[in-house]
Amino acid sequence: MADNEQNGTLPEGRRSGGFTRRTLYATGAVVAVEVLAARAAYGQFIPSETPAGAAVPAKAPAPGSCAAQRLPVPKDSVSSIVSGGDRSGRFLLGRSTDAAGAETSLIWRDGDLVTTVKVPGAKGALTGVNAAGDAVASSLDANGVKQAHVLRGGKFTQLTGGVQGTAALAINDQGTVVGWRKPYEENPQAVVWAAGKNKPTDLKSIIGHGGAIAIDTDGTIVGLLFYPAEAYFGFMWRPDGTSVRLPTVREGANEHILWPTSIANGIVTGRLGNEEGLPATYNIKSGVTTVIKEKVGKGAVNREGSFAGRTANGLAVVTPNGRTALALPMGANAASAQTQIKTLSDDGLVVGGQYTDEQGKTRALRWYCR
Repeated sequence: MADNEQNGTLPEGRRSGGFTRRTLYATGAVVAVEVLAARAAYGQFIPSETPAGAAVPAKAPAPGSCAAQRLPVPKDSVSSIVSGGDRSGRFLLGRSTDAAGAETSLIWRDGDLVTTVKVPGAKGALTGVNAAGDAVASSLDANGVKQAHVLRGGKFTQLTGGVQGTAALAINDQGTVVGWRKPYEENPQAVVWAAGKNKPTDLKSIIGHGGAIAIDTDGTIVGLLFYPAEAYFGFMWRPDGTSVRLPTVREGANEHILWPTSIANGIVTGRLGNEEGLPATYNIKSGVTTVIKEKVGKGAVNREGSFAGRTANGLAVVTPNGRTALALPMGANAASAQTQIKTLSDDGLVVGGQYTDEQGKTRALRWYCR
């Protein structure tokens, strides 16, 4: 099972690529009318064009070089992966597997292994961490239902709220957690758990169901919703209680949704159209969107508009101003699907991921760039 599927990155039941205006209208007049009516009901649809006079962010420089460090793991580990990290790059999340198949969740700080824990339930995985090292996780209970947890002070607390399951996907530096719950079989609901609370508050939207993916320090939340007449679309909930769709972004002849993956200091990061589209950022205040127009594969995007992941020339950090190769340890299988990048710090200097070694085992890896 892919890591994002196990960790509950998206609510089950709906997974789709992006849409374009061309494909929307090609589905027929009835669908087009329904979509336009739904958008009109919002009254808050953001245009994708950059506002006149808006400042364009400075281009992030590419790092000079990046050194790889194989991350330490428990002695009985036979494989390990990185699953995420905090914005600063100090904390990385992951898990290891022993010869019997038992999994242990791991937290590294500055490249050192500082926490080994067993997430309650089965197939547990840490999914988000903040600057204090507090983390969130999801796992399966005895009935196979996904359940959300938060790890504070070395102790797990279950987050409640869903008859058909819950998932925690991110935690900000204030300790607020976001994710989704499933009160019904097919309708996931985006939710927020206030710091120190285990009961959620539903995030309201006029139409659509889905989940919250990330939360900024000021409480701004982004996520993905879906509506019967179209595929997933990005959505934002503001701290004042209002909400709005994220803009579509014109690239070439088409408009693409912004598929959000994180938010930091008012900058939404993500991909165009789907999880593997062009890397992009959206500045909430200025309305400016930036796009890296190089075709890249799986990887991570940061608030500076830099990308770390698979490119046509191997793993690299790609910025609007250049690129830096990410070297792998000797014997690594660079072509393996499990050799991939999972996280990139805001300053672009810390990269977390894993590689497949000569025995076919995955190994957690950290790159430090300068």
